[in-house]
Amino acid sequence: MLLYLTIAGVAIVIIGTSYSLIMIKRQQQSERDLSEPSSAVVTKPFTRNPIIVLYIVIPILALVLGILAWLALG
Repeated sequence: MLLYLTIAGVAIVIIGTSYSLIMIKRQQQSERDLSEPSSAVVTKPFTRNPIIVLYIVIPILALVLGILAWLALG
């Protein structure tokens, strides 16, 4: 079971890193108008920011994996 949790943890790190790199490249290639933020960002500042969403999702996944490890290896 510990092997599966390790594989899941490594997969989460790889997916998170690749997603971050994709978002960085996309952000660098896009043209930005810094004078006015879009209305979607103003009304929903947290859900429109993928990095903040990842900061919420990754700890929840780590907590779930930790609970599974505690129950499995108890």
